[in-house]
Amino acid sequence: MNVSTIHKTRSTRWQTRILASAAIVGVFVAQSFLSCDVETAGEAIRFNTAVQGTTQLGQPPATFDTSRGWRVTLSSAHAVFGPIYFYSGSPMVRSQPLIPFVSGVAMACPTHAQFDYGAILGEVLSQYVVNLLASEPTATGEVQGEAGTCQSAELHLHPPGDQQLPAGSPQTEFDKLGGYSITILGTATKDATTVPFHAVLDIPDQGTMRIVQNITADVELADAADQPGRIVVQILLDAWFDQVDFSSLSETDVNGNYLFSADTQAQTALLQAIRNRYSYRVEWRAP
Repeated sequence: MNVSTIHKTRSTRWQTRILASAAIVGVFVAQSFLSCDVETAGEAIRFNTAVQGTTQLGQPPATFDTSRGWRVTLSSAHAVFGPIYFYSGSPMVRSQPLIPFVSGVAMACPTHAQFDYGAILGEVLSQYVVNLLASEPTATGEVQGEAGTCQSAELHLHPPGDQQLPAGSPQTEFDKLGGYSITILGTATKDATTVPFHAVLDIPDQGTMRIVQNITADVELADAADQPGRIVVQILLDAWFDQVDFSSLSETDVNGNYLFSADTQAQTALLQAIRNRYSYRVEWRAP
């Protein structure tokens, strides 16, 4: 084989590799854009969803101890949740990068449509008010989805009516929140100190702060007619308050309850815990 033939052969092989690589990249780019509007495949099913307050040990959340030595007793706790998304993919440890068009304008699918999360097995699109101290899960509706294993979930904590989200709960339930996302009343005791408190919070509307992503799950979903029950997102209230230093509170309301004021250690710690995916669990609950 002469030198000219060798060069032609190498050139042909190089061109083949480039075309193959381009084809692979094209598949992934196409998937990223198609994932925004193409229905996922799988057997269509309907299943029930719910949210419930609990503790990390699965106990009633009305009273618990924190790692800072406080005993917390809650007298009322309400929060509004929704939308909620259930995915077939495992929790991600990185964010989905933006994919630029040739024009240089960066585009990305909505958080819940990123293909890295796998198929969307079901989605709760309304807002529901949840009594976090209730002994039974609060129903958040029956959804149409797909059969499969839910390996991760995404929970939104927008204020009532934010982004014109539809209401799933009666207005009387939303009235308990006074327009806020979360309102919790209770007392915290440490040694001889007792702090009555009223936590009234909205999650800052910055980036994706109102979205808790990558909540771990391992739930096999089946049609409600074949497998009665519901998938339950659990709110771990002891995890929410675990790092709160109640002695950092100084401002009180007219009833003498200490408020989680801006820039206090208590508010910062509570907001960080609410945003933490490890403050939540997902399980299947049989009837």
